[in-house]
Amino acid sequence: MSLVRVARISDLTEAQVIASALEAADIPTLVQNGGFGQADFLMQTALGGFGIMVPQERAAEAAAFIRQHRDTNPEILAAFDEASDPEAAVEDADWGVGRARRRGTVMRWIVVGIFVGPLALIVLYALGRFFLGFFMALFGIGVGE
Repeated sequence: MSLVRVARISDLTEAQVIASALEAADIPTLVQNGGFGQADFLMQTALGGFGIMVPQERAAEAAAFIRQHRDTNPEILAAFDEASDPEAAVEDADWGVGRARRRGTVMRWIVVGIFVGPLALIVLYALGRFFLGFFMALFGIGVGE
């Protein structure tokens, strides 16, 4: 029994709700990266969303269930409905990735600012002190006064 991803959801809570609904419909489900995203919420955006994994033989049924019950952009639903083969909907399981990436852009800059900002200030201070001493020695400023 191999698992396939039938959807990628940007929010862990939404992914867990979808997984619970699929479980209630007797479709075995796994939320990919769910534990890791729950342990460190900052990593949710870095993961690019959470995959909804189901057994391969139930993938078409799960994709149809998600399409039927999820309120989303009508253009996305139309793209799923245009597929003549139910298995084709399973192949386009990354349709929510763009939203997950856009949603996390601000959070990524905040995290970068928190962790990289102080380090950058320390490096700039050290470089400033080095070059100040270098130019003072080069031009003889402050030496032997």
